[in-house]
Amino acid sequence: MQTDIPSDIYQKLNTALEQADGQPEKGDSMTEKAAIEELKDKYAGGKLNDYELDQALDEVLTSENPGEVVDGYTESDRERQRER
Repeated sequence: MQTDIPSDIYQKLNTALEQADGQPEKGDSMTEKAAIEELKDKYAGGKLNDYELDQALDEVLTSENPGEVVDGYTESDRERQRER
């Protein structure tokens, strides 16, 4: 299980948090900041690799529904678990 976040990834997360909006988008209860924090936890828990985290951060910052982005990566986690 991955618990330490490399400094380059930590910097990406902090940059994304600085760019993130703290207000929920229309029709979504999750803010961009909350979505990024959830993705950070998933990464630290080994549920996302570097590439997936990069993709997810980009999607959260450009999506109308950051919660759906996180849900999509949660669904990917479930699919990977079933394949094992």
